[in-house]
Amino acid sequence: MDFFRALAPHPCQIRFGDLNRFVYLTKAERYDVLAQFMGFVPQVDFQKALRRVESKFRDTRDDTARSYEQVRREIGHRLSVGDLDENQFTTILRDRIRTVGVDCGDTLPELEAAKEILKERVLKDPVAKELSVLKELVACFAKISVPAGLLGDLISYGAALKPFRDQEEEFAKLLKLQLYRSGIEVLQLSDDKKTCPLCGHVFSGNLLEHVQQHADRLRELQESYVKIESLRKQCLGALRRTGSILDQVSAIKKVPGFQEAGIAVDELSQKASVFDNLIADLSAIVDMDSKEFDQQIVDKFKGNEQVLAKLAEELVDQIAGNRSQLQERISNNEGDQTRQSLVDVYGIAENCLSGWSRLESEGVLFRKLVNMTEEMRQVVEDYIKCSSREVEYRFNTISSNVTRYFEILEQRSIGIEHPVLRLEPGDDRAVSMEVIFHGEKANPAYKYLSESQLNSFGLAVFLASVREFNKEFKFVLLDDVINSFDAYKRPQVVKLLKNEFEDFQVIVLTHDEVWRDQICRSCPSWIRTELYGFTYERGPMFRPGLNKIERIEELLRQGRPEEAGRNLGVYMEQQLQDICDSFGAWIKYRKANDYTLDPLLEALRIRVKEKLTDKHPLYLHLQTAIEDSIFRNFCSHWKNPVTPYTASEVKSVVDTWVSIETSVHCQNRQCGELLCWNPDAKSFNCRCGKSVLTKL
Repeated sequence: MDFFRALAPHPCQIRFGDLNRFVYLTKAERYDVLAQFMGFVPQVDFQKALRRVESKFRDTRDDTARSYEQVRREIGHRLSVGDLDENQFTTILRDRIRTVGVDCGDTLPELEAAKEILKERVLKDPVAKELSVLKELVACFAKISVPAGLLGDLISYGAALKPFRDQEEEFAKLLKLQLYRSGIEVLQLSDDKKTCPLCGHVFSGNLLEHVQQHADRLRELQESYVKIESLRKQCLGALRRTGSILDQVSAIKKVPGFQEAGIAVDELSQKASVFDNLIADLSAIVDMDSKEFDQQIVDKFKGNEQVLAKLAEELVDQIAGNRSQLQERISNNEGDQTRQSLVDVYGIAENCLSGWSRLESEGVLFRKLVNMTEEMRQVVEDYIKCSSREVEYRFNTISSNVTRYFEILEQRSIGIEHPVLRLEPGDDRAVSMEVIFHGEKANPAYKYLSESQLNSFGLAVFLASVREFNKEFKFVLLDDVINSFDAYKRPQVVKLLKNEFEDFQVIVLTHDEVWRDQICRSCPSWIRTELYGFTYERGPMFRPGLNKIERIEELLRQGRPEEAGRNLGVYMEQQLQDICDSFGAWIKYRKANDYTLDPLLEALRIRVKEKLTDKHPLYLHLQTAIEDSIFRNFCSHWKNPVTPYTASEVKSVVDTWVSIETSVHCQNRQCGELLCWNPDAKSFNCRCGKSVLTKL
């Protein structure tokens, strides 16, 4: 596999589904598809990875900034000031310490030394010591935050889940919304409001209104999805912002002497641990897309939500009870004002100095993260610029081939030319398609081109990329790529492959018998293989592939003339329409497009007589076909034969038709195309110039 990847760095296979999706993708999604077509998937993947790293840096920087501001607010609150710098901080704290008779300077080391003197005095006074512990414990309990808003978000999201899940069967249809929107745009610009622009079927009513109704229903579903996704993301954000309650409770155990306070910390820790686990479980659930929720997940979410609400209520009550108990004991110990001031100032000094130390470290980290985030942003930007230049280079490298291939495929599309791929400015993953539409630039092209024409664009890009970027591995596999192509365009695909990829190993997979026969006739030297069955014992079963005439001859050899005749009749009708079109034969228009053999043969006979005279061998073949009684009997009754046909009768018809078909196609095995009328040369010519029918 590594050897193959080294040999073929660019994708060499394309399926109809790849082209079909290409029509309705967003700019970013189309960029990703083109990345596959053009072989720059590794760059795109690396670019996405860089974006994720950049986002992680940004999130860490922002989290650090929030933590920094929180510590700063806590220090300001303890010192009863707003914003402050280091000079203000040390001056205010020095003045506070001096109020209890401890003289000190206003440098941080001097303040640390003064704090130790305060601590020693507190420890020497048992009541003061207890008072200090109690106040520190109150401060710890005050920091324990059980998020009330989170519970409201969870309840709102849970309430919206059931009605949303009731529409589960409709979710798959959301994929059609963009299709409906595109269809509405096409129908609004078209005078025909009954013919489907995708499949060509005629709708009995007003197709625009019908499609609009379906689009409106899906739009409502889309809006409900957007709404519930907004609730989900709001919940997810609240869950992720919820700090660990267990960590906050554990801070109580770090207070020296907390055991003597008689607080039931173990019970509180157990509940906090359960609370944290519930938050983690809910985060994992809410991290899923709402459309992925099944009933079991919904039930689990609601069960966890209810347990969390009850537990939160218990935690709030228990925390409030402990704080009340501690405050009462503090009140009982605060009889001596001097002692109270000593304890308060010591608490302020202890918390403010430790907080300032943390603030300094957070500040250093924040500044580093700011620089690292900016450096990472610059790395990403430089890579994107470099990658964009590479993509632009690839676009420019294949542009001439894309134009040539597209114009071969769309040879009969008047007013559409020069397709171009353009990178959207200011966006690292967005590409638009542009064409010249009747002399004017049309961007985006999808607003002007049909699905079939857009598929031509995609196929042209893919084939041009294969030609340019797989120079050491000239192989291409096309899997049912013509499903959405119009009938007139399918021979153009054969022409493109034959003329532009004659030095490539080409494998074409198709279910379309008509196109298969076109390939067989145009490329007679190609190897044909038919997959005709599959069993678990033998696997896929293959046999030599036969064109339509060869299949008919095989039926004759098997003694099945009626079946051979029926197949021949259908085949002749199909081929005569193309021959009459190529020869410029005039035939009466039929609204239902159900042309039969007699008028088609007659129109072709008249055209050949007019341009080649009634002495030409082709005219004689046609005259024989029309005048032959066996053939006329066959033509009249092939759909519902009254009398059975013998193999020799049908064989006579086959031979006559093969003579006609051979005459109207190029005899060059590398070409095989239908001859066309050339008014300048006054003859029927092949484009390769090696076959000509002239007037006798």
